[in-house]
Order: sequence, then C-alpha cells, then structure tokens
Amino acid sequence: MSQPVPVPKSEIKVSLALIAVLVIVVAVSSLLMLTPYWYLWPVILGVVLVLVAYFSASKHLYRCPNCGEEFRISALQDFFAPHGISRNPDGELLEWKLLKCPSCSKREKCYRVKNNP
Repeated sequence: MSQPVPVPKSEIKVSLALIAVLVIVVAVSSLLMLTPYWYLWPVILGVVLVLVAYFSASKHLYRCPNCGEEFRISALQDFFAPHGISRNPDGELLEWKLLKCPSCSKREKCYRVKNNP
C-alpha cells in the first residue's frame, strides 16, 4: 500500500505563482472587457477553471484510508470536492480531498499517494 506523498515546496511555489498570474489576468481582462465585451469574461474564466480542474484531476491518485483502494477522480470531483493540506507528524505537508471511495463507498479524507505516469 502506497504512503501519502508530501507536497514539495516547489509545487506550492508554482501553485502560488499560477494563482497570482490567474488573478492578475482575470482582473485586467475584466477591466478591459467591462463595457464592450462583458459577456466574454465569464466564458474565459469558466474555460480556465475547467482546464485547471482537468489537469489537476488527471495528475494525481488518491488512497482511501478505510480500504486502501487507490483511485483516480474526475475533473468534476476535483473541482467540487472539499480539500486542503495538513501536516503529518514529520512536519511534511500532505494534500487531501474529501472523496467517496469507489470500492467501499465510504466518504473519507483521502490523501494523494502518487502522480500518474
């Protein structure tokens, strides 16, 4: 059974940088498109959010703490599932999502165990 994989600090830095860029792009585009092309702004924002959820979901596997099943989640689950980061006793950061296991059907806090090849 795989152990939860700690979130590398480089991944946290990249995520924060991408969030900052996304916020800047959304802010600038909303100001530029406010009057003549206001209807494009929600479309662009929606497309960006769907792409982020798709790439995140296709990248990671999660393990059920109840039965040990490792499974992949859909982009929809990745987007809407409650999630967060917690510390293990060694002080490493672990990413989790509140997911329903496809094997045992229990809703548990599932930790990321590895990246898909």
